[in-house]
Amino acid sequence: MSRLVQVAAVCAVLSGGGRIIAGLVPLAPASAAADILYCAIDVGFVLALAGLLAVTEVRLGWLGTVVFVPAISAAAIIAGPDGDLAGFDSYTLGAGVMLIALALAGGLMLCRDRRFWAAAILWIAAPGFAIIGQLLLAGLCFGAAFLAAGVSLQRYGSH
Repeated sequence: MSRLVQVAAVCAVLSGGGRIIAGLVPLAPASAAADILYCAIDVGFVLALAGLLAVTEVRLGWLGTVVFVPAISAAAIIAGPDGDLAGFDSYTLGAGVMLIALALAGGLMLCRDRRFWAAAILWIAAPGFAIIGQLLLAGLCFGAAFLAAGVSLQRYGSH
C-alpha cells in the first residue's frame, strides 16, 4: 500500500471519528479548542479524499474525478479561514458542495466500486438528513462515512 493511501486511511478514521465527537460533544463556539479540532478534521478530510480518489480512480473512471475534485476542493475551503467567498459564507458553501459531491461519489461507488459501500451509503444519507433539518444526524453520517472509508482504505488500499 502506498504511503499516500496509508496516510489517507488514518486521516479518514481520525477525521471521521473527530467529526462524530464534534457532533456529540459541544465545544464553545469560536474557542481555540474548537478551531483546532475543526481545522484538523477538515485537513484530514482533504487527505482522506485524495487517497480515496487514488484507490478508486481506475474503477470510477473520469466521473470519479469529476465528483472527487470538487469534494476535495470544498474540504480545503472549509479548512481555510472563515469568511465570505463571492458573497457566500465560505463554510456553508464548502460544506454544501462537499455534501453534494460526496453523495454523487457514493452513488458512483455503489455502481462501480462496492469496496466502499458503507461509506457510500452514509455519504448518500448525509445530505438527506440535512435537507430535512436533522443536522446532527447529517454530521454523524458524514463522520461515520469517513470512518468507514478509512477502514475500507486500510483493507483494500493495496488491491
